[in-house]
Formats: sequence, C-alpha cells, structure tokens
Amino acid sequence: MKKKLTILFLAITISISCKKSNISPPILVGNWNWISTFNDGAPGPLNPSTPINSGMTQSLTFTNNSWVLKINNLIVESGTYTTSIAKNLLGESINRIGYYKTNSPTDSITYYSITRDTLIFSYDLSGTVGSGASAYIKN
Repeated sequence: MKKKLTILFLAITISISCKKSNISPPILVGNWNWISTFNDGAPGPLNPSTPINSGMTQSLTFTNNSWVLKINNLIVESGTYTTSIAKNLLGESINRIGYYKTNSPTDSITYYSITRDTLIFSYDLSGTVGSGASAYIKN
C-alpha cells in the first residue's frame, strides 16, 4: 500500500511539473523597416505597396513599452503598446498587440508574427480573411 501511495504521489508531482508554462509573445523591441503592404482585393500597380513603388519609407521603433512610427524619417505617430497571446478562430495561439497613440483617445489592436528578421502585421492571423498584411524587416 505504501508503495502504491508513493507511486501515486510521484505521478501527481510529475504531471504538475510537466504542465506548460505561460507562453509569452515574441519581443518586438528594435528598429523595423517597412518592406511591403499587401491589400486583399485591391489589384493594381501599387499592390503590394513597397518603398520603391510608393516613394515612401517607413520605420517602426519599439522599446520595452513605447513605439514610434516614422514616414520619410519624420515622426508621424507614437505611443505605448502591450502584447499578449490570443486565440484565433481555430483556437490556435497568436500574438496580439494593442497600441495606444499619444494625445489620442483611440487605440488599435492587430495581430503579428515574427519569423527570423521579418515582422508581419495582419488581422488575417486571427483567422479572418480580406485584411491584407504589412511586412517589416529588422534593422
């Protein structure tokens, strides 16, 4: 009996210690240069839009809790942000960002992924379709 209780105790201890820890979203900190934006359903010479065909450069800089958007090296927006893990329509974990503009009552939410040195923002990551995507490369 004592042996069975010991085995049961060990099994419970192992199952508790093997549970997955909380997953953290990938870190955005750094400088990101815009490389393209694809708009679903908008065929034409500017889809995808790029720095070359638009004549515009964009960069995003993230620190631990703030962000700055520059267009043609001029700051056009800034604010704070938070990241979290959400579930898409299929129940899969996805990265969510909520960003808040300085001196503005509005806030925005979108979803993102980071693969190697490429950051992609898109509502499509949530399982919806038709929103397009913007891609940035880490500087």
